[in-house]
Amino acid sequence: MKDNLVLDFAREQGYYTAKEAGSYNGYTVYIPEMKNDEIAYTGFPQFILVKGNEIIMHTDDRFEVYDEITFDNEEDLEKWMKKLL
Repeated sequence: MKDNLVLDFAREQGYYTAKEAGSYNGYTVYIPEMKNDEIAYTGFPQFILVKGNEIIMHTDDRFEVYDEITFDNEEDLEKWMKKLL
C-alpha cells in the first residue's frame, strides 16, 4: 500500500508521519510531520513527493511546491485542514 511506503519513508527521514497535501507536476505531495507537539527544526518547507513507485524528499523548488498546494481562499484552506485532521 502506497500510504505505508510513504509513512516508512517519512520515518526513515526522522519524521513521525506524513499527510497528503495536494499535487505538483504529477507527484502527490505529502507534508512530513513530527510526533505530537515536537518542533521540527527543518528550515525551509519539507515535502515528500510520490509518483508511481518513486518516493523522494523534495529539495528543489520548495516554494513552487508550496505555492501549488496553498490556497487562494479560506474555504479551500478549511476543507484541506479538515482533511488533515
